[in-house]
Amino acid sequence: MEQKIQISGPVEEKLKDTYELIRERQPAAKEKKKKIPTVAAAVILVFLASTSVYAAFHSEFFEGMFGNKTKESVPAEQRSIDNGKGGKVAVVVPSKEFVDVDEERAEELLEAYVMEKPVVKTIGSHTLTVENFLYNEIGGLMYFTLERKEGVIALKGDEETNLEKGARFTEDADFYFTIHRGEQVIGTENIYVDTQRSTQEKMYFYSYFLWSEWEGEEAQGNPTLEIEQYPCTRGEQAAMSEEEAAEMQKKTKKESISLTDKAPMPIETVDLKEKGTLNLSPFAMSFDVSLMLGVEGELAMDPGQVKRVEIQYRDGSSYVVEDKEAHINNTGYVLGTGTVYKIAFNRLVDVEKIEKVMINDVIISVK
Repeated sequence: MEQKIQISGPVEEKLKDTYELIRERQPAAKEKKKKIPTVAAAVILVFLASTSVYAAFHSEFFEGMFGNKTKESVPAEQRSIDNGKGGKVAVVVPSKEFVDVDEERAEELLEAYVMEKPVVKTIGSHTLTVENFLYNEIGGLMYFTLERKEGVIALKGDEETNLEKGARFTEDADFYFTIHRGEQVIGTENIYVDTQRSTQEKMYFYSYFLWSEWEGEEAQGNPTLEIEQYPCTRGEQAAMSEEEAAEMQKKTKKESISLTDKAPMPIETVDLKEKGTLNLSPFAMSFDVSLMLGVEGELAMDPGQVKRVEIQYRDGSSYVVEDKEAHINNTGYVLGTGTVYKIAFNRLVDVEKIEKVMINDVIISVK
C-alpha cells in the first residue's frame, strides 16, 4: 500500500544540504547496499530531521572544543627556561584537564547558533576550511583545518604550543588571518592543534577566541575572517626596509569572508549591584575586575589579580576553571582587556545547572 509522508520545505532543504555534504566527504560505495523500502526511508528521514541532521558534523566540533578523545590531560610540570639574559629561570607549567563532553546536551544548547555549512577558501598553496564557528558578545569558538599537498607550513602547532600560547603563523607563511566583528573589534585567540588527527598534509585546529572589545557601533554585522595574502613570506617581510614594506603592502591581497549568518548566542547576566555583572555562557564568561574585586587603577587592569575561578553545580560537582597558586589552568584562553577579564572554557558549561561561581573570595549565587 502506498503511503504519503509530507516533509516541510525548510526540512527538505536542510536534508538536501546535508546529503550534499555527506556526498562530498564520503568515498563512493563499492557495493550496492540493500534498498530500504520507500516508506521506511521517509520515516527515517523525518526522524533525522527532527533530531537535527547536522548532528554528525557538529559532533567533531563539540568533541574538539570541549571533549577529551583527542586531548590528554597533563599534570603541572616545573621547567627551566631561558630568561633572556643568558641564564635560566624556573617556571611551573600549569596542569590542564580535559573531560568528556555530553554531545546531546551540547546540541541542545548550541545547535541554533553553529554553522550549517563549512567555509572553504584556497589561499596560495593552502586550503583553509572553517568547519564550524560559534560566537557571542564575550568571544567564540572556531574549528578549522589547513591542507597542503607538500605539507602545511603556514601554522606551527604541536604539544608544546598547546601548553603555551597556542599555534602561530610561521615565517614561511605567505598569508595571515584574524577574526573580526566590525572594523575595530578583533578576536584574540589561542589555537589548539589536534596532534592525534593532524598529519603533515592536513592539520586540525581549535581556536578559542575572545573579543578585544564589544561596544555598540563598533561591533556591528556578522563576524568575518579577514585574510591578507602577501607576495612574499612573513619572514621576508621582517627583513624589509620601510620602503620595501610599503611596496609589498600595495601588492597584498585582502579579502573579507563572512563566517556565519547566525545571531550571537545570548548570555546570562547576573546583576551583582556594586560588584558589577557576571556574564555567563556555555563556552565563556566575563566580569569587571575593578568592580568584582574592588581594585582600582593599574591593579584593575592586571589579569594576575584573578587568582582563582571555580564553578560549582547543583549536583555537587565543580569545575576549577583556574587556580594560579595551585598551578591549575583549565581554560581554553584568557584575556584581560581594560578592566574586563574574559575566559573561554575548555569544556561545556551548562549554565542552567550552576549553583554558584567563586572568583577569589567572592561567592556569587546563580539560581
